[in-house]
Amino acid sequence: MKLAHSLALLVMAALTMPSALADFHILRGVQTNTGYSYDVACPSDYYYCDCFMHASRGAGITMVGGGLSYGFSTQGNLCGMGQLDFRLQNDGHWEFYVHNGDGSLQGTCSSNIGSILNCPHSPDDYFFYEQLLCSSYICNP
Repeated sequence: MKLAHSLALLVMAALTMPSALADFHILRGVQTNTGYSYDVACPSDYYYCDCFMHASRGAGITMVGGGLSYGFSTQGNLCGMGQLDFRLQNDGHWEFYVHNGDGSLQGTCSSNIGSILNCPHSPDDYFFYEQLLCSSYICNP
């Protein structure tokens, strides 16, 4: 009985871990029938399909240049913030700043190619692939 209880607690902890590791997440959504894709930022405490698909409490992403490795910006509204600009650093991590702000560092992100989430949506399903985990104070209550 103790073993079953311990395993149940371990499984529950593992299932909630992605949202406990970061303040917010950058994900790529892909529509299964068309291959249409887009990127979205969602707070850790709102890490589910409603945010991924509708950017509710999250924000869409605008790429700079040819894709993620060139830098990107949020379109605003992530945890009540305006536009945030993300820049890739030489060691592979990301730093982000308030667009047209005072230049102060707002937080950092690291690569996290891992979680794949399915969000059923008529007439097509979407799959979301986590790309970055970001740490900052901006989404903390």
